[in-house]
Amino acid sequence: MESTTDEIAQCLNEAMNWIERQRYDQAHAAIDRGLKLSPGDPDLLFAAAQCAYMLDEHERAQELTDEILTQQPEHYGARRLRAALAVEAGDYVGAEQALLALLKDYPADADLIADYGRLMLRTLHLHKAEQLAARALKEEPENRTALIVASMCDIIAGRPNADQSSLLELLKHYPNERSSLGMLINSLVSANRLTEAQRVAETLVRLDPSAADSVRVVRELRYARHWSMIPLRPLQRFGWGAVIALYVAIVFGTRALKGVIDPSILTTISVSYLIYCLYSWIWPSLLKRWMFRESAR
Repeated sequence: MESTTDEIAQCLNEAMNWIERQRYDQAHAAIDRGLKLSPGDPDLLFAAAQCAYMLDEHERAQELTDEILTQQPEHYGARRLRAALAVEAGDYVGAEQALLALLKDYPADADLIADYGRLMLRTLHLHKAEQLAARALKEEPENRTALIVASMCDIIAGRPNADQSSLLELLKHYPNERSSLGMLINSLVSANRLTEAQRVAETLVRLDPSAADSVRVVRELRYARHWSMIPLRPLQRFGWGAVIALYVAIVFGTRALKGVIDPSILTTISVSYLIYCLYSWIWPSLLKRWMFRESAR
């Protein structure tokens, strides 16, 4: 029995070492050997769930996590992974609840504090994210997630980051964090915070200048932020709703003001609206063609 226990522990250690080195096929082989000796072992199942998560097999990771927590509701790793899966699914409320429950049990855990900081960064609660990153670094000065969160808060805020080379080095070794930055860019764009989104996108380009997707995102953001696009910001932000609202305001406004103000002023308003519409239809495509041709040189 003792030798079997030792073999299971050896399989688990081997699997975790392979996972750390991002060699998931070898990790699966070690996990399978261990599960033959101890079917349903929660720690081996957790290693399998980690592999699934790192390979973006989130549904499989969720199934394994649920199986573990059915056996051991207080399993630390599975609870933490459940929070991470909730983030990936866009269930930020569920992720926050899971992390707060964990922090209640492990209030000084730097990894959990940093995870919570990363969630706050994703949801653009930047001040809280900074506070949590600082708290995690107080507990563990070299915590990689906390370092990344703190650095990204500096970049979003436009602060000079003296240690950006360290951030890029971290991101090279932890590609999962790069996908988090992509989601952060989406959140910033959705909140119409284009300047901050561009800063984050430029960080991804510095990380890998040959990454076509990152370069394209930077180009798109530079185009959207061009000074000549400022008059079109309402249309960019609110789309057809802004067009309809503006049209209704012009039509009903000019009718209501007939006989009240000089007709030449009403004509000027109508002509200005027409010019604005033509500008919104013609100029963006011309600007995009010019900017993308320039950046491709």
